Amino acid sequence: MREGRGAILTSDRDEVIGIGSFVLGLADHDFQDKEIAVLGNSCFLEEYRSSRTFIRGLQVLAEQIIDANPGVREVRIPTEAANEYTNRLYRKFADKHGAYETEYGTTVVYSTPYSRFADFCNRYK
Repeated sequence: MREGRGAILTSDRDEVIGIGSFVLGLADHDFQDKEIAVLGNSCFLEEYRSSRTFIRGLQVLAEQIIDANPGVREVRIPTEAANEYTNRLYRKFADKHGAYETEYGTTVVYSTPYSRFADFCNRYK
Protein backbone atom coordinates (compact mmCIF):
# COMPACT_ATOMS: atom_id res chain seq x y z
CA MET A 1 0.00 0.00 0.00
CA ARG A 2 1.87 3.02 -1.26
CA GLU A 3 -0.71 5.61 -0.24
CA GLY A 4 -1.91 4.24 3.10
CA ARG A 5 -1.68 1.48 5.66
CA GLY A 6 -3.24 -1.89 6.32
CA ALA A 7 -3.45 -4.32 9.22
CA ILE A 8 -4.41 -7.93 9.88
CA LEU A 9 -5.91 -8.61 13.30
CA THR A 10 -5.48 -12.02 14.87
CA SER A 11 -6.98 -13.78 17.87
CA ASP A 12 -4.93 -15.16 20.76
CA ARG A 13 -4.94 -18.44 18.78
CA ASP A 14 -3.32 -16.67 15.78
CA GLU A 15 -6.49 -16.91 13.70
CA VAL A 16 -7.24 -13.98 11.40
CA ILE A 17 -10.34 -12.25 12.78
CA GLY A 18 -10.26 -8.97 10.91
CA ILE A 19 -8.53 -6.69 8.47
CA GLY A 20 -8.46 -2.94 8.09
CA SER A 21 -6.91 -0.43 5.75
CA PHE A 22 -7.00 3.15 4.52
CA VAL A 23 -5.40 5.34 1.89
CA LEU A 24 -4.69 9.04 2.03
CA GLY A 25 -6.14 10.90 -0.92
CA LEU A 26 -8.61 10.04 -3.63
CA ALA A 27 -7.70 7.57 -6.37
CA ASP A 28 -9.38 9.68 -9.06
CA HIS A 29 -7.20 12.66 -8.02
CA ASP A 30 -3.99 10.58 -8.08
CA PHE A 31 -3.94 10.54 -4.24
CA GLN A 32 -3.06 14.23 -4.06
CA ASP A 33 -5.68 15.21 -1.42
CA LYS A 34 -3.85 13.83 1.62
CA GLU A 35 -6.27 15.57 4.00
CA ILE A 36 -8.87 12.91 3.07
CA ALA A 37 -8.52 9.35 4.41
CA VAL A 38 -10.53 6.69 2.60
CA LEU A 39 -11.24 3.45 4.44
CA GLY A 40 -11.06 0.25 2.48
CA ASN A 41 -11.18 -3.49 2.97
CA SER A 42 -12.12 -3.29 6.63
CA CYS A 43 -14.03 -6.22 8.04
CA PHE A 44 -14.22 -8.54 11.02
CA LEU A 45 -15.59 -12.01 11.48
CA GLU A 46 -19.22 -11.64 12.48
CA GLU A 47 -18.62 -12.93 16.01
CA TYR A 48 -16.24 -10.01 16.67
CA ARG A 49 -18.31 -7.18 15.15
CA SER A 50 -20.06 -6.22 18.38
CA SER A 51 -17.08 -6.82 20.64
CA ARG A 52 -14.36 -4.78 22.32
CA THR A 53 -11.97 -6.22 19.71
CA PHE A 54 -13.94 -4.53 16.93
CA ILE A 55 -14.00 -1.22 18.80
CA ARG A 56 -10.26 -1.50 19.50
CA GLY A 57 -9.68 -2.11 15.79
CA LEU A 58 -11.53 1.11 14.96
CA GLN A 59 -9.51 2.98 17.58
CA VAL A 60 -6.22 1.77 16.11
CA LEU A 61 -7.44 2.70 12.63
CA ALA A 62 -8.20 6.26 13.82
CA GLU A 63 -4.78 6.46 15.49
CA GLN A 64 -3.01 5.23 12.37
CA ILE A 65 -4.79 7.72 10.13
CA ILE A 66 -3.69 10.70 12.20
CA ASP A 67 -0.21 9.22 12.60
CA ALA A 68 0.09 8.93 8.80
CA ASN A 69 -1.00 12.55 8.33
CA PRO A 70 -1.82 14.87 11.25
CA GLY A 71 -3.55 17.16 8.73
CA VAL A 72 -6.33 14.69 7.88
CA ARG A 73 -9.65 16.52 8.16
CA GLU A 74 -12.11 14.09 6.52
CA VAL A 75 -12.74 10.34 6.49
CA ARG A 76 -14.65 8.71 3.64
CA ILE A 77 -16.07 5.23 3.99
CA PRO A 78 -17.25 3.26 0.96
CA THR A 79 -19.54 0.28 1.49
CA GLU A 80 -21.89 -1.90 -0.51
CA ALA A 81 -25.36 -0.38 -0.74
CA ALA A 82 -26.82 -3.83 -0.05
CA ASN A 83 -24.89 -4.28 3.22
CA GLU A 84 -27.43 -3.24 5.87
CA TYR A 85 -25.00 -3.76 8.76
CA THR A 86 -22.29 -1.37 7.52
CA ASN A 87 -24.76 1.22 6.26
CA ARG A 88 -26.49 1.27 9.65
CA LEU A 89 -23.13 1.53 11.44
CA TYR A 90 -21.71 4.32 9.28
CA ARG A 91 -24.91 6.40 9.46
CA LYS A 92 -24.30 6.68 13.21
CA PHE A 93 -21.38 9.07 12.65
CA ALA A 94 -21.19 9.95 8.96
CA ASP A 95 -23.35 11.44 6.21
CA LYS A 96 -23.96 9.97 2.80
CA HIS A 97 -21.54 11.63 0.40
CA GLY A 98 -22.56 9.88 -2.81
CA ALA A 99 -22.79 6.56 -4.62
CA TYR A 100 -21.32 4.92 -7.69
CA GLU A 101 -21.71 1.71 -9.64
CA THR A 102 -19.08 -1.03 -9.78
CA GLU A 103 -19.05 -4.45 -11.37
CA TYR A 104 -20.09 -5.77 -7.93
CA GLY A 105 -23.07 -3.44 -7.48
CA THR A 106 -23.75 -0.03 -5.99
CA THR A 107 -21.23 1.43 -3.54
CA VAL A 108 -22.34 4.13 -1.11
CA VAL A 109 -19.72 6.55 0.22
CA TYR A 110 -20.11 8.11 3.67
CA SER A 111 -18.13 11.15 4.78
CA THR A 112 -17.39 12.60 8.20
CA PRO A 113 -14.90 15.01 9.72
CA TYR A 114 -11.92 13.15 11.17
CA SER A 115 -12.75 14.47 14.64
CA ARG A 116 -16.25 12.94 14.51
CA PHE A 117 -14.81 9.61 13.30
CA ALA A 118 -12.20 9.60 16.08
CA ASP A 119 -14.83 10.52 18.70
CA PHE A 120 -17.00 7.61 17.57
CA CYS A 121 -14.05 5.20 17.64
CA ASN A 122 -12.88 6.38 21.06
CA ARG A 123 -16.21 6.57 22.86
CA TYR A 124 -15.56 3.23 24.56
CA LYS A 125 -12.04 3.96 25.83
